[in-house]
Amino acid sequence: MRYLKKFPTLLAGAAVLLSAVVLLGSRSWILSAEGKSAEPASRQSAAVQDGVQYITSAVSGGWYEPISVQQGIPVKWTLNAPSGSLNGCNDSIIIPAYNLQVKLKTGENLIEFTPDESGTFTFSCWMGMVRSSITVVGEDGTVADNQDDGSDRLPAGCCGNQ
Repeated sequence: MRYLKKFPTLLAGAAVLLSAVVLLGSRSWILSAEGKSAEPASRQSAAVQDGVQYITSAVSGGWYEPISVQQGIPVKWTLNAPSGSLNGCNDSIIIPAYNLQVKLKTGENLIEFTPDESGTFTFSCWMGMVRSSITVVGEDGTVADNQDDGSDRLPAGCCGNQ
């Protein structure tokens, strides 16, 4: 008889546990765009023409494509934002290594900088939640292990991402 009195509490507890398992299991799906991986599959590489590197990549609801460029050559980076890809988080990016903060619009966004040192440099949305990187290949063809990738100057994010 006393088990019947505890049954509603046990049932509620089981429902909470089941909900937690379902939510945690689907967290990556919820945070990614259309159920796809939150990380892009490949890194985009620049093409040099007339002394300028041209590179095109895309933004989605849950990620920015990482890019790879060469040291010492000016970069013209076209960041494509298809219709519906921008939201309140990813509509502005911060690139601390180049002192850039860029407000994105639907369509093509041109970002220009000159990478003066080799390494991998982190950039993020203005909230610090959606992150990616710019890999700068040195003149000798290697990527330096940089001590300051700029990530310490990015926002911590609403969930404490670092």
